[in-house]
Amino acid sequence: MPYIISQVLIHVFNIFFDKLYKNNFMKILLQKSTLLRKQISTPLHSHPYWQMDYSPDIRKIKVFLENKTITLFPSEFLLIPPYCEHKIIVPSAGVYKNVKFEAENFITANRRAFTVPLAASENIINEILAKVESDDDVSRRVNEKLLDALFISLNLPEKNKRSSGKISDERISAAINYMEKASFSELKLDKIASKARLSLNHFIRKFTEETGITPMRYLKRQRMKKAVELLRYSDFNLSQIADALEFPDLHRFSRAFKNEFGPSPGNYRKKLVKK
Repeated sequence: MPYIISQVLIHVFNIFFDKLYKNNFMKILLQKSTLLRKQISTPLHSHPYWQMDYSPDIRKIKVFLENKTITLFPSEFLLIPPYCEHKIIVPSAGVYKNVKFEAENFITANRRAFTVPLAASENIINEILAKVESDDDVSRRVNEKLLDALFISLNLPEKNKRSSGKISDERISAAINYMEKASFSELKLDKIASKARLSLNHFIRKFTEETGITPMRYLKRQRMKKAVELLRYSDFNLSQIADALEFPDLHRFSRAFKNEFGPSPGNYRKKLVKK
C-alpha cells in the first residue's frame, strides 16, 4: 500500500511541476544531509555530474579550484559543474547538505564553480534543502523539478540556446569549435593556435583568460567527458573505448581516467549498472 501511494504522489508531482516548468532532463544521483563531527578535506578531484553544496551553520568553507579559491558562507550555496576540478575543506563540525545530479539539457563547457546567494532563489532553495532530509523516490522526483526551476531562474544557458556571450574572443570560439570536432590525434596545440590565427604563446594566454583553464586541460576534460559517455551509453569494452579515444593502450586510458575521477573505468561502469 505505501508503494502505491508513493507512485501516485510521484505522478501527481510530475503533472503539477511539468505545468510550471519546461521539461529539462534532471536526474538526482545522491542527496543527503550529514552531521559532520570534525573538519573534513577532500582531495582535488572532478566528476561527470553537477554538485550543489550548502551548510546552514558552518562558516568559511574553502573551495579550491584550478585558478582561484572560493569561501562559502551560510548565506549562499555552491554549484559545481561537471569536470570542474575542486577541493573542499569544511573547517568545523555542523550540518552539511549535498546534492549530486545530472542536468543534461544545460551547457557546462567552460563553466566554473560559483556561489549563489540564497536570496537569489530562496523559495526554491528552501524546498530543495528540506527534501534533502528525506531521501526517497518522491522527494528526489520533486527535487529534480525544483532543480530545473532553479537553473532557469539563475539563467543558466541551455543547449538549444546560443551561448556566444560566454566567449568574447571569436578566435578562441573558433579554436574551441575545432577542438570539439577534430579527432584527438589531430589536436596539437600549434595547429589549434593556427586555427585561432594566434601565436602559440598568445593563444595559450588568451584561451586561459577566456575559459579559466589551459588548452591542454580543456582537451583532457573533453577526452574524459567522451570516455564517460562511452562507458554509460555504448556497448564497447574498455579496450575499444581506449582505442576510440586514441589512447596508446588500455593501461594509459585507465590511469588517465583514475587520475580524473578516482575509480577505474571498469569500476565506474559497474556502479552505473548497479544504479
